Amino acid sequence: MSGPKVVRIVTAEEIAQAHLRRLDAAFERWKAQASVLGNLDDAAYTAQIERHERLHGLFDTKKFDELSRKVPAEIEFLSRDLAEREERAIQRRMEERAALNRKEDRRYREHAIALFEALRERPETDVETLRHLEALASGDAHVDSRTWLARGFALLSAIAGTPGLSETQRALAARLASGMELFTLDAWRMDSGMSGDPRMEAIERQLTELELLHGEDVASPFRQQWRAVLEAQADRQDPLLDTLALELGRTLRARRHWRELSGRLRELVQEMNLYRAHENAPELLARATAIEAGGYRETAEISASIQECEAWVDARRKEEASQACRESMLSELASLGYEVHDGMMTAWASTGRVVLKKTATPGYGLEIGGKADRLQFRVVSFDRRNKARDLDVETIWCSEFSGLKERLRSQGYLVEVERALEVGAVPVKMLTETHDESHRRESVRKLRDQGV
Repeated sequence: MSGPKVVRIVTAEEIAQAHLRRLDAAFERWKAQASVLGNLDDAAYTAQIERHERLHGLFDTKKFDELSRKVPAEIEFLSRDLAEREERAIQRRMEERAALNRKEDRRYREHAIALFEALRERPETDVETLRHLEALASGDAHVDSRTWLARGFALLSAIAGTPGLSETQRALAARLASGMELFTLDAWRMDSGMSGDPRMEAIERQLTELELLHGEDVASPFRQQWRAVLEAQADRQDPLLDTLALELGRTLRARRHWRELSGRLRELVQEMNLYRAHENAPELLARATAIEAGGYRETAEISASIQECEAWVDARRKEEASQACRESMLSELASLGYEVHDGMMTAWASTGRVVLKKTATPGYGLEIGGKADRLQFRVVSFDRRNKARDLDVETIWCSEFSGLKERLRSQGYLVEVERALEVGAVPVKMLTETHDESHRRESVRKLRDQGV
């Protein structure tokens, strides 16, 4: 099929550059977050640096296909590794808290022993309280520790100033009183009130994630709400806990989403810095940078900024790719004997088409239309119609096009034929004007339309 054809041209180098930009952004995020988490050892960091440099080396040696295969896998690895590091940090924090809780459990048992010793000889103490305190002191996990320790503290507070206490009892009371700052009735309620509820671990895990990944200032209000739940009366705790779980889950989802959007905007800001010299770049770049660095906010603003930046970057990529493609295309066609003159690049960019003559086929030329990423080629004639000659020239162009594809491929361009017609399927297009005249008139028309 060597008649008129539409082709799509993809620049392998441009694709590779886009991959590297995303890789650089992913690497910077990995490095910064892993450092904050405190679980990035020197060996892992050095190994990652070496992997990163090897991938950049593929670009320097123009191994674009290999780079395009490996970079997405590396970005996925960085994302997965960071997620695992974050999960390990959360688990470590929770284990540290669990260790503190176990330490507190020992303190609770010590308090139960001390309360039992202080109260067992007092007539004011009921038998049931003493029995449960004794069970707690022996480590019985089935006893409602909250209820009976709270009752023990209440009894101790009532009799602490009562005359007639023995020296031993006064010493025990003083010993317990010295720990009241850290272990009050309210503190007991907060630390152990609902330890049997499976929702507690989920809430603790979410609170820890908020603290580690989004800041303690974000988690602090929920910690306060958590304390309020534990301090509430037993019959009010379930609805309060459900409300906390709902609000905490909603906040965490919103924070996770914002974190993803912020990372994407950070990638775009980094890429936009490559086009800083563009006339529209400074204002857009400054606005996007301010949004990205401004901290958490409603996602509508950051989403709108991402859309604006993506469209802008995509346009710059296409401009860059089109310019490079036009240069390569005209250079290769010149090597095939087509006449390429100064100003053709500008004419092509301005009007979206260019016509090249060829000395070896007088009276015929090649018209290229489109903006370089998607082009249409067709043989054109400047003389009277000669159907037999038309078929010969189209056949020659068929052979030339196959060679042109290979030449462009060697430069990193992948030429994909989207649509092609057979030789002679449509008449060769007749041009009654020379290329220079056509370009001049088209340029004048465009200037007139623009009011110049």
